[in-house]
Amino acid sequence: MLVLALAQSIGFLLLPRLMSDIVDKGIVKGDQRAIFETGGLMLLMSSVGTLCAIAGSYLLVEGGDRIRPDPARRDLRARRALLDPPVRSLRLARRW
Repeated sequence: MLVLALAQSIGFLLLPRLMSDIVDKGIVKGDQRAIFETGGLMLLMSSVGTLCAIAGSYLLVEGGDRIRPDPARRDLRARRALLDPPVRSLRLARRW
């Protein structure tokens, strides 16, 4: 989890530096190839950072469910148990 958060942070923190490289190496010198290469690297870094954020969030949720069951699910089951008998009687009343 910590590795994914670190990879996400590094990926997003490199984007401003890559943007300055586009300006310094590509726009100022007129090198269109450098602009496309650096832009592709920016796209790759932002994709990796986003995937690390998604994977980290998923692992956090899954790990949390294993450590401690979700209290909202427990409450929902208890409420359903309380509501089931009246609902059943309403269903029987409709049949008659």
